[in-house]
Amino acid sequence: MKISYKVWLISIIAITCIFIIHFLIPTMVNGFQRDIHHIRQWQSIWNDDYGVSLCLDRMQLCEFYRRPLMYRTQMFLFTQGIPYQFSFVAISFVGLFITGIMLTKIASLMGIVEKFLPIVIIAFYAHFTIVFAFFDSMSTYDEPLMYVFLSTAIYSILKQKLWLAFPFFLLACIARETSFMLLPIVFITPGKNSLHKKIGFAALLLTAYCLYFYYYVPPNLRFASASFLVHDRIYAWQHNFRNIYESIQSILCMILATALPFYMLYNCLQKPSITFFQKRWIQYTLALIVINNVIVLAFGLAAEARLFALPLLLAFPMLPLYVQLNSFHIPWKNKRFLISLFVVIIMSTLFVIFGYRCYESNIHAVFLFKTYTVLYFICFWITIFRPVLHISPRWG
Repeated sequence: MKISYKVWLISIIAITCIFIIHFLIPTMVNGFQRDIHHIRQWQSIWNDDYGVSLCLDRMQLCEFYRRPLMYRTQMFLFTQGIPYQFSFVAISFVGLFITGIMLTKIASLMGIVEKFLPIVIIAFYAHFTIVFAFFDSMSTYDEPLMYVFLSTAIYSILKQKLWLAFPFFLLACIARETSFMLLPIVFITPGKNSLHKKIGFAALLLTAYCLYFYYYVPPNLRFASASFLVHDRIYAWQHNFRNIYESIQSILCMILATALPFYMLYNCLQKPSITFFQKRWIQYTLALIVINNVIVLAFGLAAEARLFALPLLLAFPMLPLYVQLNSFHIPWKNKRFLISLFVVIIMSTLFVIFGYRCYESNIHAVFLFKTYTVLYFICFWITIFRPVLHISPRWG
């Protein structure tokens, strides 16, 4: 499938803007440097102090050791003269760029009209977990590689190239084992592959990962990893809801990550014009979002909102369907609409100022985060409560 120049252009502009944001504010990209003049000299991306410590943490901690793709790639590139910090930045942003393109290809195979394909790119790069991907609270590390391999695997599955998808799916699971949550896509995708082939694919994938885990992870780290899951992860919900501010933060992260995509896909289910395959895809995506949200709130750190984003690899390609099936006229001259919108803006602003404590310590990061939250609430309100706001559908 040929990608239009609009998709390429939007991708380049978006990834550049995200890079600049992370470059000018203390983030993982610049090693949390706070001297703006030092940052502008581009030395921070070549400064290896933070890059080395980040890589060493992944090699030494039991919960990260079993996910070696990023740190092993960095170690290999270091032997070629490329610093750890630079390789981390390069791999991460190239990975996000390729993922955006692959999601567009997936959307095309899912029956999205070509003129709506740029919406996939816009939704992906405007998402909370991508805009703030390398901020302190989000701490994205393995996800870019996981996204690349998973999106490539899903694309191959849709193209009926099941065994071509196998190595990419396995690499995605090695990058992060939660990739297995997307395995049922193999079974809901129609085509020439028989049920026996799909079962064989799933069985071989599980076997290959188990063999990898057994031979790659030393026994002492396997035991430490299991102990970490039993004694730490199982009590993560206590951290997420230990007080009112942590509770608000946890719920807010879940809303910012999943609420709007969830509603848009749920709305598409009500349309009779969607295909049976699209319906099954959306149903599974919605169920996976709910299941994943519960798992993250119970056993993960909700402040690391990237944990909520995995099911959205299935959601992003389908979001243009919402626009494809619904076209809206916003009556900017309608006084009731303007008053309602003004109230939403004021309430959202007051909430982000007084309603919760932002988990970012840097003042610029806090400002960006709270601005994003206000804009998100405005879009969310307009999307969900359009009948209240007198936004009249043209069709659908």
